[in-house]
Amino acid sequence: MLVAIKTMIKSIKERNLKIKTKNNIANRDISNRNKKINNIGFLVDASMNITDEALLSFSKLVQLKEKDIQIFKFLENKKKIPSLQVNEVSVKDFNWLGKLKNKNASQFLDTTFDVIIGIFPEESLYLNWMMSASKANFKVGFKNAKEDLFDLIIQVDPSHLDVFKTELKKYLQVLNKL
Repeated sequence: MLVAIKTMIKSIKERNLKIKTKNNIANRDISNRNKKINNIGFLVDASMNITDEALLSFSKLVQLKEKDIQIFKFLENKKKIPSLQVNEVSVKDFNWLGKLKNKNASQFLDTTFDVIIGIFPEESLYLNWMMSASKANFKVGFKNAKEDLFDLIIQVDPSHLDVFKTELKKYLQVLNKL
């Protein structure tokens, strides 16, 4: 009985996240999409084990200071070990209606980044919703990403950050964002 209730709650949460993602995409403001880059946000699947230092190195690529880059990580399962990381969100931070309960994550999503880069290996219901809810002006994704979420998808595997950096810089220059 308890398993059936948990399954039902999970199903409701996932259905609501899909609906919210679809609505966010339909209602997105794209009026500032062509703005030059002054800050970057990263939304990263923590299971990919990408270091913050690797992401902060993007600042040199686009001639920004490290303070102009913010990183937020998604954990499928939150560790039982206490963490000092405030820039993390997990499945447990969403209630049964799919509403985000993590204030730091909400603040991150409400930040108007000039560019947000979603680094996750495949479609993820939670990360897709977070990308759709982001107030970022320009959204960049990787190979196998949900196309309607992003303004630019670079056909590179997310684990190949160096290749991605080179391609990203090339496209940002072509789009006159640098």
